[in-house]
Amino acid sequence: GVGEGYGTPESIEAERNAYDSADAFALGNTEYAAGRLEGARQRYLEAVRFSPTHSFAWANLGNVQRELRDMSAAVESHRTAVSLLPTRARHWYNLGVSLYSSRSNLNQAVDAFESALKLNGAMGNAQYNLGVALAELGRHADAKQRYIEAAKLEPNTMVGFGARCNLCNLLASSDGLAAQAQCLRSLLDDAPLYERAMVNLAGTLQTLAEAGKSVVRSETAKLAAMAGYDQRNKLAAMAAPRDAEGEGEGEGQQPPSEEAEEDLSDQATALAVAAAAEVAGALTPTALLKEARRLYRRALEVNPSSALAGHALAALEASLSKEADSRDKNSKEKGKERGKEKGRSRRGAAKKGTSAVPVEASAEYVGALFDSYASEFDASLASLGYQVPRLVSQAVSAVLTARARGKLGDGEELGSEELGLAVDLGCGTGLCGPWLKSYARKLIGVDLSSRMLEVAAARVLNDPQVERLAGRPPGKLVKGQAKASRAGIAPKGRDASSAAPGGEGGSAAQGGYAYDELRLADMGAALLDLDKGAADLVIAADAFCYLGDLDRLFSAAAHALSPGGLLAFTAEALEQVLDQESTQSAETNSAVGSLGAMEKAKGDAPDPLLSPGWRLGPSGRYQHSRAYLTGLATQHGFVALAELSSKVGPNGEQQGLVTARRRHADPEADPVKAHLLVLTYRP
Repeated sequence: GVGEGYGTPESIEAERNAYDSADAFALGNTEYAAGRLEGARQRYLEAVRFSPTHSFAWANLGNVQRELRDMSAAVESHRTAVSLLPTRARHWYNLGVSLYSSRSNLNQAVDAFESALKLNGAMGNAQYNLGVALAELGRHADAKQRYIEAAKLEPNTMVGFGARCNLCNLLASSDGLAAQAQCLRSLLDDAPLYERAMVNLAGTLQTLAEAGKSVVRSETAKLAAMAGYDQRNKLAAMAAPRDAEGEGEGEGQQPPSEEAEEDLSDQATALAVAAAAEVAGALTPTALLKEARRLYRRALEVNPSSALAGHALAALEASLSKEADSRDKNSKEKGKERGKEKGRSRRGAAKKGTSAVPVEASAEYVGALFDSYASEFDASLASLGYQVPRLVSQAVSAVLTARARGKLGDGEELGSEELGLAVDLGCGTGLCGPWLKSYARKLIGVDLSSRMLEVAAARVLNDPQVERLAGRPPGKLVKGQAKASRAGIAPKGRDASSAAPGGEGGSAAQGGYAYDELRLADMGAALLDLDKGAADLVIAADAFCYLGDLDRLFSAAAHALSPGGLLAFTAEALEQVLDQESTQSAETNSAVGSLGAMEKAKGDAPDPLLSPGWRLGPSGRYQHSRAYLTGLATQHGFVALAELSSKVGPNGEQQGLVTARRRHADPEADPVKAHLLVLTYRP
């Protein structure tokens, strides 16, 4: 007989909808495979409209929404897919990825990845991404275990290699730089063409080379101990009695004599000493930097377009060339011969295109660097004792408060704490955002890293991480504060822009989102895109270190700022670098602001590694002198209102340097000094 409901209008409509949904789903897959994301989104929307219970259509829709940076919609689509088919591990995994990418709730992302693994423990991607989320939450021991599992599941894939690389990076904070380097070397033994491991190992070696003699000695001792331990184990294995099949100690065989044991101990000691000496030789700063250079060159052979390796190599070549110059100048007896060798070396380097010093880091380099760093950025800065957001925010607050009370005497029309538009250049994850939003009706963040902007988009005004790194922002908010939309970060090109998520200023519990708009753009280009005089405040907290020549940036700031507007920034101090080199040249200590002229006066060609007032360091960051910064300020119509200092000279004078951070994650590590200036624009 005919079943109940068969052939009814309702059943016919349901069958037609099922067919239409299947067709739309198939078309969506075709569009997605062709890279037409918007077309795929429309087809998947049709599929779920025809069949609201089609969990795979919901899952694919969520994936496309995530790629289009519509994060909140992606999370909701994946939640729907999970609710419809909770036994499918892949649905839980996709939900975890969208939760992590949206920055809305990392703990929920962890829960989703764990749910996926309960259903299918062999998902290497889920193990890897769970490790990433756990690491960002500070659960490093748990993260390490997940990375180990991912590497076991996919030992010869990019997932496995990536998991091992992340594991090596975690070792830096728990076991030290030597352990990180050893781990990365082991990874490269198994994956010799893995570019990321080459670049990371090179960076680790540079950090070690620049960390200071005490740290190098400590890490040398660790590696020497490892080397000696390995040698003893190898000798013991060679000397162990074996049975006929070579499977280990056989029955009835005699243990080695006391003389043999003593001889074994002597051999082990001798080899351990030799291994320690070899390790110690390999850990001299020069040897470390040369190995780093070799690794960057290898990375460029694997990927000639690698922005990370390209800029890092240029910076390192500059440093090694400067070091060679210093040795030549301090060696009179062999100076001529070394000069010839150096000349030959430089000519060879010039042919390879490695000797030119870039005037700024490329947009590709900065974007790639911070895209890879975004998930660990805040935690890493905390381990470095990072001070810049707090110092810049406090300096700006002090100037605005003094101006509002008429204590600056600068005669500017802007006579209150209230600002219209503030622009945060190189905003990164948005650590300065909550402070700036306390004074501005509208806040725009600018960065070259889309992943850093994703984090900034979720930054709320009373974020505890901001309080840890920058202190508690003022509670007072100006009237008429702009609200953010739920558009999410949707950069389609390097100059694209969008608003931050959060609707109606974010949740009441969190106090609202910090940024009204986020732009994926070059700093100078973003300022020039504004109407002339549109901004009341422009800040660049630890952003000038990726620019050598700042003339273009100061010009763009003058365009964007209103008369009386403020430009506040930090710049790593070239003076600190020169002080550290003063033992090699007594003249260097007084060379600030006239380095090229000094070289000329001595009859030498100008040093290609130094421009008047700035230098590219081996880390790939630029340092600037105070004379250069204040000279540019005057040239472009700026006047200094404040210069924050944490250092007092012998006669009580302020020397103009603040401590930005430590060189690496060690409380005893050398500090990095910076200039901090607040300027006002007076055209």
